[in-house]
Amino acid sequence: GVVALRGRNEAGKTAIIEAIAYAWFGVNALREALEDVVTYGHKPNELKVKLDFKFDGVEYRIHRSKSGAELR
Repeated sequence: GVVALRGRNEAGKTAIIEAIAYAWFGVNALREALEDVVTYGHKPNELKVKLDFKFDGVEYRIHRSKSGAELR
């Protein structure tokens, strides 16, 4: 099917897409250095992304942080 992500400028559409890409592929998917992506005032090792999705009837969960990733 088709998925659309719609919102006003600066609503966070790109941030959502980049978070998904980071969960799947790590820092290589980021447009900027990890240090520049982390929320202001936080350290890079505090960045964590959790992604739940279903593919072909199977539910998956990805946990990604600077130290690595885990797929369940």
